[in-house]
Amino acid sequence: MKAVWILLFAAASTAAQSTCAASGTVTDRVTGQPVARAKLMVQAGRGIRSGQTDNSGRWSIAELPCGRAAISASRFGYLDSRQTRSITAPVQLEPGSPAQVGIELTPQAVITGKVSDQNGDPVMGVRVVPYIERAEAGRRVMQPAPQTVSDDRGEFRIPQLEPGRYIVCAEPAPGEQGYGTECYPADLSSGAREAMSVRPGMETNADFTLREAWRVRVSGRVTGAPDGMPVSVQLAQRPAAMFGPRMGTAAAADGSFSFPAVAPGSYLLVASSGANGKQYSGRAPVEVGNAALENISLSLGPDVDIAGTVEMESSASAAAPGSPEVNIALVSVERDGRPGQVEWSDDRHSFTIAGVSPGTWSLRITGPDVHVKSATLDGRDVTSGDFTVSEAPGALRIVVSRESGALEGEATASDSAAAGWIVLLRDGSPLRSFPAENGHFTARNLPPGDYTVYAWDDLRTVEYAEPDWMRQNASAGVAVTVTAGQTANIKVPLQTAPSDY
Repeated sequence: MKAVWILLFAAASTAAQSTCAASGTVTDRVTGQPVARAKLMVQAGRGIRSGQTDNSGRWSIAELPCGRAAISASRFGYLDSRQTRSITAPVQLEPGSPAQVGIELTPQAVITGKVSDQNGDPVMGVRVVPYIERAEAGRRVMQPAPQTVSDDRGEFRIPQLEPGRYIVCAEPAPGEQGYGTECYPADLSSGAREAMSVRPGMETNADFTLREAWRVRVSGRVTGAPDGMPVSVQLAQRPAAMFGPRMGTAAAADGSFSFPAVAPGSYLLVASSGANGKQYSGRAPVEVGNAALENISLSLGPDVDIAGTVEMESSASAAAPGSPEVNIALVSVERDGRPGQVEWSDDRHSFTIAGVSPGTWSLRITGPDVHVKSATLDGRDVTSGDFTVSEAPGALRIVVSRESGALEGEATASDSAAAGWIVLLRDGSPLRSFPAENGHFTARNLPPGDYTVYAWDDLRTVEYAEPDWMRQNASAGVAVTVTAGQTANIKVPLQTAPSDY
């Protein structure tokens, strides 16, 4: 009996030590005030527990599995953590005392306004799109944010916006007689120079007066389509060709097409067709003025196949260089291209990327224990830059190497590890970026050479691919040399990304 009680006592003690707790506060990132009735979510072990803050912004959740936990908070009127690129480090729950976790929520930004005509009358059903300025892969772009349409009073309200710099456009349905697109405070092509600042927790107003736009006929002919197959033709506004309004039509049997009412501006003309499993496409920029634009000729070309080889530079390894772990992909710079399908030979030393649409592409090659030494397409270096694919692109030759090095380190703030984003530049050119969730990071399969390593708390405003921007804003990079077969250890100061509002 005594042995049974000892076993029961030990089991009870183990059970008591296997549960942990967490508590803390939720505050407004702008005002510092507590946020009442915020919802808490704790993901620990295989389960999810929820809770809520009291009127003083405090919360506490008990009986949690010990170990790593992800804790997040949300509240109506505040941005969800998924809308930001800031990194929240996992929390380590230990028996004995509750983990103390402070969470800041960013209040939403809101854009409101009214769409009227020249007489001051409201215009209903106009699409209103805010475009936010963001850094994507280290370069500035204008990205569409959540949008809406004007109501029967011509009014609109767009909540749940991130703070930042915006250009807002009122975009009447293309092809309709009457109004042209209006943007505030400037045209999209002006980008950062004229974008307006939208701050967290604030409502920013943007009113539009739509003017009757001169409309002209745009017409032409598509050639090169398969006999008897339908041809789709689209005219999309630039520079937001991928996101902005577009009008479409079907070409006639002889390839002719017509858009009867097009407002002056910059457009991208895109046509496509297909037959027997093969796609054909073509695109061309079009400038529309105050006179009819006729006799446009757009030639379609078939999707192409790119044949290539993968070679291993090092002769020390007998393993097949094109092993299943080596992955090849094309990324469309225009964002709407067809990247094709990679088909490997049996020995995986050669491949064909079948069905690549003409356009501008970049190459992505990944795989464990290798790095890309070089990549050439028809003799042109395409290792890191963009390249154009048209008809008969030539052979793609990829050389990889196992003579790689590695980096291990941590992003630091006040001499402690801090969650953030790591950016690697090799010889001044960006190589890769990745998160360091708890401040610690490892980068493997790096080409030997000289690197500069940076850490930021947020990458949304960091133009690390722009040398001028880096010279002005990146002051805490750490220089390090990566040597084949070795791992370099470094500590990188965490920088605060510059505010964009």
